[in-house]
Amino acid sequence: MFQGLHSLEKLYLFGNNISTIKEGVFTGLSNLKTVDLSYNKISRIEKEMFQGLHSLEELDLYENNISTIKEGTFTGLSNLKELSLDSNKISRIEKEMFQGLHNLEKLDLRWNNISTIKEGLFTGLSNLKTLGLRNNKISRIEKEMFQGLHNLEKLSLSFNKISRIEKEMFQGLHNLEIFYLENNNLMKCGCHLPAFVKYIKKVYNRTVAVSGTCQEGSGKRIPILDYSQCQNYSLFQRNLQCQTCSGIKCNE
Repeated sequence: MFQGLHSLEKLYLFGNNISTIKEGVFTGLSNLKTVDLSYNKISRIEKEMFQGLHSLEELDLYENNISTIKEGTFTGLSNLKELSLDSNKISRIEKEMFQGLHNLEKLDLRWNNISTIKEGLFTGLSNLKTLGLRNNKISRIEKEMFQGLHNLEKLSLSFNKISRIEKEMFQGLHNLEIFYLENNNLMKCGCHLPAFVKYIKKVYNRTVAVSGTCQEGSGKRIPILDYSQCQNYSLFQRNLQCQTCSGIKCNE
């Protein structure tokens, strides 16, 4: 369909009834920078659908019926800066789905059915600044879920089912500025997030804005950063000293 349009930079196909995109349809569009396929009826993204789009910077798949994305779908899109997959039916994300997207700055996965995010999913996205995971079914944030996102500034996890924040979750997120956590109604208050905010203020002289409430032991809901039962809590383990334990049996 688009054969011979070598100089094309922007392609808008939003708001149609497109349900299928054949493999190779974008072949030859090496200068394409923007593709907008939002508001269609696409249910499946094939593995090599976007092959050859080396100059692509913005890909919008908002408001479709996508439930499955194959591993390697975005391989070769090394210049991609914005990827929008929000308002679909995605429930599972493969571990290496975003591999190779070194220049990605914005990733939108809001309004899907995601319940689990595997460790290492975002590995390699060192330039990511905005990550949207609002309105999903995420119940647990693993310790190294956001490992490697050194430039992340804005993180949205509102309207999920998160019950607690794991220790070391924020390790390396020194550029975080805004963290949305509202409407996680099962969340228990904890020490890690308030301690992280204090650490960033002390070391980097920057304020991290955190929105959302948590539940104290009494059942009362308070703003997350107002939890003050952590006077002796430290983000990092204190130095340990070695000593011989020969002949000593440890109990629990």
